[in-house]
This record gives sequence, structure tokens and C-alpha cells, in this order.
Amino acid sequence: MQFLVTLICYFSLMSSLWAQDKYVIMGDRLFEKASYTEAIEKYKIAHVYAEDYVSAKKIAKCYFMLQRYREAIDWYQKLEAYSNFSADDLMGWVKCQLALQQPEVAQKKLDDLATQFAANKNIKMLRAYLESIALNPVEKVKGSARKVDYCVELEAIDDTTNLGPDVAIEWKFDDGTVKKGIRVNHCFTTPGKHSVVLTSIDRSFETSVRVDTVLPIFFLESMNFEITGLAWPQAPVKLDARKLAYRPNVIGVIWELGDGEIAFDEVYAHKYAKAGNYPITLTIIAEENGRWFPTGSIVQNWIVKDR
Repeated sequence: MQFLVTLICYFSLMSSLWAQDKYVIMGDRLFEKASYTEAIEKYKIAHVYAEDYVSAKKIAKCYFMLQRYREAIDWYQKLEAYSNFSADDLMGWVKCQLALQQPEVAQKKLDDLATQFAANKNIKMLRAYLESIALNPVEKVKGSARKVDYCVELEAIDDTTNLGPDVAIEWKFDDGTVKKGIRVNHCFTTPGKHSVVLTSIDRSFETSVRVDTVLPIFFLESMNFEITGLAWPQAPVKLDARKLAYRPNVIGVIWELGDGEIAFDEVYAHKYAKAGNYPITLTIIAEENGRWFPTGSIVQNWIVKDR
């Protein structure tokens, strides 16, 4: 009798797992067709058979694709109950909060994730980006195919006293050029990281006082990134930032794709769920003396039309 009960339980379990797999596969097929609402129905049936991590994650992703961010947040939160949840799962929660214009809430979650997943580079980059724009929004430059120059205008300003006649100002650029004066212009011949040493010598004291300040400067190699693909819903779009040229202090890039999605790969493939005008923003993250920060952002519009 006990054997019979065990056998019945076994077949009942196998039947549930088979039914769950069947509805997950049905949901996957609908997801590929961008039928996200119908896919949710199948995934939820699968989730009834077995309240597992996979179906919950797929439901959260569907709600995200439908831009129903609050419902997506509810399902992303459920993922934390599973032992195999990852940092990327919780990044989905963060993306939803950013799409809902809640950067402070997203920042707090990233602070927690930075402790929980200390080695995760993407969390650290996005956290540095949000911290920076909260204090000083990064200027977004419209992408352009024009030739980029590497010129800079520098001005020495003393916040406490006026620069008198006894103060001499000298600028020494890392290409060997030396210029004097409170305000100077200079053009480098190459992009990437450069440094300038600003020296001020005040002779109004009995002994001249010399102060050296090192100023880091960073130039992008190009003012554009590449977008290739077909401009209709569910068509693959390839984003390529390789022409921006990595330099030693560039950590990585952040893509904001205009539909709530955020990505971190130098080359990234994406599909837009529906027609619309999507501003794609690429932000470059650099490092200086252990501090991560955005060096600049470039934006291009990608218009998706129904066929």
C-alpha cells in the first residue's frame, strides 16, 4: 500500500513538471512573437504547477517588455526568495524604478547590491553614474559624424583672492607644450587621457610660494556610436561603441535604450517591442584615483515604425 501511494505521488509530481514545462515552452514561443500578454498567461499557469524561479523571472521580463513596470517590480521582488537569484535579477528591479523616474529608490537598492555583489562591475558602474548625475547631470551630446578635435580652454580662478600682479600662472601640457597666463587654449593631437600641470607662483611673500595642480583631461576618439539593423518592432538592432576607443582609465559603457532597458556591453543587440521614437544614450565610465565617474554621454534617436 505504501509503495502504491509513493508511486501515485511520483506520477503526480512528474505530471506537474511535464505540464509546467509544456506551458513554459508555449510562453517562450509567444514571447518570441512579442505576444507578451499571452505569454504571461502561459507562464502564470506554469507557475501554478511549480512556483519556481524560471517562470517567475519570465513573468517579470514580460511585464518589463510591456512597460508595466510596477507589476514587473512585484515579480522581480519575488525572485529574492529563490536561492539561485542573481544580481542581474535585482538589476531588473532597478531598471523598473529608473523607468518610473525613481532614481533615489534605485540608488538605495544599488547601494545594497554593491555590498551583496561587491565584484559585480555593472552594479558599480550604474551606481557611480547615478551618484554623479544626482550631483551634476552629465551633458548629453548629440551623436555626430564630424571630425573631433581635441582642444581645451583652461582658466585659472582663485576662489578666495584676486590674482594680483605678483602671481605667475604657467600651464604645462603632457605633450611638452608650456603656456603662460590666466586663460589659455590648447589642442592635443590624440584622443584619450591627458594631463595638465597648473603651476602658480606667488612672489608677494618673502619667499615665492609655488603650487602645482594636476588636471586630468579626457577626449573621446569619436563623437558617435554605430546603430545597425531594421527599424521595425522585434527586428534586431546592433549597437556598437568600439569606435569610441578604450583608453587605460575607461572602465566601461552604459547604454540607456529609451524603452527602460539598460545594458553594459560594448557591442549590444536589442529588440524594440513596439513602434516609437527611442533616444539611445551611451555613457562612458572612467576611473581616476580609485573613483569611478561618467566622462560624457552621447545620444542618438532610433525611430521604430510598424511595417
